[in-house]
Amino acid sequence: MKSLLIQDIIENLEGVNADDWKNYINDESIKIRGCFNPFTKISYRGTNQFNLLIDFIFNKRKSNKYTTFKQIKEKNYLLKKGSTGVCIEYFNYIITHKKNNAKIKFEEFQKLTEIEKKEYQVFGFNKTYKVFNFDDIENYIEVPEDESEGRDIPVEENEFLNNLIKKNKINVHHYKNNVACYSGNNHTIYMPFKTYFKNNDAYLSTIFHEIIHWTGKDLEREKGRFGSKKYADEELIAELGSMLLMFEIENYNELKNSLCYLKGWLILAEDKVEQLSKLFGEAKKAVNFLLK
Repeated sequence: MKSLLIQDIIENLEGVNADDWKNYINDESIKIRGCFNPFTKISYRGTNQFNLLIDFIFNKRKSNKYTTFKQIKEKNYLLKKGSTGVCIEYFNYIITHKKNNAKIKFEEFQKLTEIEKKEYQVFGFNKTYKVFNFDDIENYIEVPEDESEGRDIPVEENEFLNNLIKKNKINVHHYKNNVACYSGNNHTIYMPFKTYFKNNDAYLSTIFHEIIHWTGKDLEREKGRFGSKKYADEELIAELGSMLLMFEIENYNELKNSLCYLKGWLILAEDKVEQLSKLFGEAKKAVNFLLK
């Protein structure tokens, strides 16, 4: 069964123009905030954040808040007629004791010993549902938020990136060039000098892209020749992985550019839903490998 979330992402990507992609060298970017649910105070993550940000950017939303129809109703808000929600997925477990059918939460199950865990039956499931942007709520008044910027950390001081490179023993070489690339011959990432980049966000997005390429050797991914389907797949995996790493540090400023990049490489896919679903899995595997 194909993922409804991935189908929704593909449909939303139809509004993206691949020709709008801008090079990471010397230009100006937009500031974008991550999407979250103000009722639960939880930020959406991974693929869910990805799909919501597509809706936020290309439907020119004013609010980055999304919630369920049930929560809207519980808070006595009214949804505008004709509003369409955005698809997200929720993964959870049903864990029951094999003898007495007693249920426990996943957090409790994790604390059990290996012998105790064998006494339970674990069933994992995906639940797909829609969330709605707060622009579509009739009687909700948006309270102005503090717009002060606090995440423009210089590249040299980005602890997440530095730890990622150090922990995984990644060889990064900066050189006088305007092309970022990963060389499989010597397992090294080559990056233009930091001053060449249009801003800090572009540098981070680009080096994360190359770091995902770097994981290909250990995870045994085949890149293929330029223009081939395998080459396109690897570019999509690298960009999806880069976005997921940017999400980890709550930086969404290069997302619009990343979406244009994805659209440009996705044209080679015959079944876009199946392909993107598979490549998201590979990107998540690469990110988990780096963060292990």
